[in-house]
Amino acid sequence: MNLRDYQTKAVRHLLHNYRAIIHAPAGSGKTVMMAAAVNEVIGMGYGIERVVVMANTIEQCQQIETAMARHHIADRVNLQIGCAAGNLDVYGCDLLIVDECHHAPAPTWAAKITTANRFRWGFTATPFDRDEMRNNALLNLFGPVFVVERDQLVEDGHLTRAEVRWLNAFDDDIAYRIGDRRDYLIEQRARRYPYLFANPDMAAEQESRAHWQAAAEIGLCGNRKRTAAIVNTALDEAGDNSVLILISTIEYGEHLRDQLPFSELCHSKMGKAKRRRVIELFKSGELPILIASTLADEGLDVPCAGVLIIANAGRSATKLEQRTGRVLRPYAGKERGIIYDFRDTFDPMLRAQAYKRRSIYTKLKYQQ
Repeated sequence: MNLRDYQTKAVRHLLHNYRAIIHAPAGSGKTVMMAAAVNEVIGMGYGIERVVVMANTIEQCQQIETAMARHHIADRVNLQIGCAAGNLDVYGCDLLIVDECHHAPAPTWAAKITTANRFRWGFTATPFDRDEMRNNALLNLFGPVFVVERDQLVEDGHLTRAEVRWLNAFDDDIAYRIGDRRDYLIEQRARRYPYLFANPDMAAEQESRAHWQAAAEIGLCGNRKRTAAIVNTALDEAGDNSVLILISTIEYGEHLRDQLPFSELCHSKMGKAKRRRVIELFKSGELPILIASTLADEGLDVPCAGVLIIANAGRSATKLEQRTGRVLRPYAGKERGIIYDFRDTFDPMLRAQAYKRRSIYTKLKYQQ
């Protein structure tokens, strides 16, 4: 397989460093670069006999297996590919590769990674966040970073341009219902766990958590007009595009599925075979609407998806870039990836999160 210019440079960066990170947007071909680098390093005289690849989801593991098979890696070395949450043994391996390595500073990940003392390579679209201690821990685990620039990938046609379309829909009394639910939750927590309100800072934290719970229950999942906007938008777009809807709870996903003909719900609690079948139906075009939980945040490779509806909320730049990346992979006939998001002006917490997402879209240079 011929590598693109930036992929060749990324592979070269890995081959010149025992420890390294490839920072590349979703859709840039991270598994292609990964497999090409392993193929090269095996023959370079470093004594690479055991290679372990740690990923975050089953879907990522399957994609990596496919990429490695193109170079017959498993025929040449002892190759293990598995999820970090599983019983993957990395101790003493010659080369450890960590996909979505931004998770690496987490204690359970770091404990495994530090037992691999030779080559360590990390791949991620979103390596850094506002936590400098975490960022430094990531660099200490892996080392120097090679950056694949998003703008250049878009310019060269390797990523699709993004367009964000804002929606705003809410029931007339929803702000009052959120407030009542928030106050009830605060009262219940204070009564059951008074020690959590021992000082003003702790009390403010509990009040914020109660507000978020109330906003999610009523403002997102219990918001009839918002749900109707999601359903109507999906139906309008499904005639010309494959539509991906991201939800925060399985229960809400089931609610949407019941209102959307020709849709299926995909989540991590499904059996592997059924999940794989649903994803393949969506990829083939037989299933026009896929409703997915957080398993779609990383590793869901569905280039056919042209429209994303963000039914949940939040303000994480890392998660937002990962999620929107699902519809930015090039595909025949796709001129742009369309992202529908909500302003949620009816609640101060949800509104602040929407403002934050808007600023993230601006930083990513998405059209709004």
